[in-house]
Amino acid sequence: MTLSALLGELLLLFHVFLFVIWLGSDLVVFSLSMSLRNRALPIAVRLDRSHIAEQLDFYVLVSYVLAMPTGLALAYLRGWWPIASIPWLMAKLIVFGVVVILAVVLVLGASHSGMILKKIAAGEGDVEALENQLRSGIHRLAPWALAIHLSILLTAFVALSPRGWW
Repeated sequence: MTLSALLGELLLLFHVFLFVIWLGSDLVVFSLSMSLRNRALPIAVRLDRSHIAEQLDFYVLVSYVLAMPTGLALAYLRGWWPIASIPWLMAKLIVFGVVVILAVVLVLGASHSGMILKKIAAGEGDVEALENQLRSGIHRLAPWALAIHLSILLTAFVALSPRGWW
């Protein structure tokens, strides 16, 4: 096995690893975020879950940022260049672009959940109104998060499907 072939295989493994980290961590963040609505849980538990979700989101971001250059390098090493001439790679890039747009919307909307929980814990303001604000914010963002997960799965489907039907 040549050094170039070995590098290509390692890069492919890393690219798949990034996908697994990206989707797996994002699903855990989604689950934790949905649990923030549960008023039966003590506020300290909900705050901890919010903090864990924020920490895991870092891994989502890192894997997300590294996925594109890793995929482009992999395509170059495999001779799939220019990418515009390969329909299934263009489909992956288009889906990746959709994920970028959805992620920006999600990140901008989700940034205030932790602040609302801190206000509830501190007893600032009307707790019922804050709980409603938290619940409606999570419900409003859930479809965006699900759309990201489905887009990531669509990207995997495109990457793993037989190239012949493209």
